[in-house]
Amino acid sequence: MIAEGFLASLASETSSSETLRAYRQTLTRFEAFLHESKLRVTQVKRSTVVEFINYLTEHKGRTAGEMLAPATVARQLAILASFYDYLGDNSDGKIKNPVERIKRPKVSNDLPRAVDDQQLATLLDGITDLRDKAMLLTFIYSGVRLSELSWLNKDSITSRKRTSPAGEVDYYG
Repeated sequence: MIAEGFLASLASETSSSETLRAYRQTLTRFEAFLHESKLRVTQVKRSTVVEFINYLTEHKGRTAGEMLAPATVARQLAILASFYDYLGDNSDGKIKNPVERIKRPKVSNDLPRAVDDQQLATLLDGITDLRDKAMLLTFIYSGVRLSELSWLNKDSITSRKRTSPAGEVDYYG
């Protein structure tokens, strides 16, 4: 494989087997693309990289949908850019990075984000009803689902009072 030196160098920098697997997979597919195109790694131009992304779209394997996700395209471009940076560094600058000027797709990250402690404190300070505050704290700290929280009622809670040998009173429920 053309990228063995690069992958060995990467392995010394990261301990993530998933990162190494992803890089190896992309570079293996890139090598297959170059072989089909009858190109050497030193002949790759910006347009060749764009053709490779189109090649990946056509040979995407298990991926559903017609197009590759923007995050997938961005990852492929990042891997190739890293590979060509490595080649450039090890060829005294004779090999240029063809990925440098390719615009990366915008990746939106719509995953839920955790509320930070300051925002949570502000929210709790704004709640004046003791019942509502208790419900919110129960929801946040217990791990119950919202539907489970809505099923709770006062009658489903059994409280116990315990007095410690030191005379302190604790309530459990």
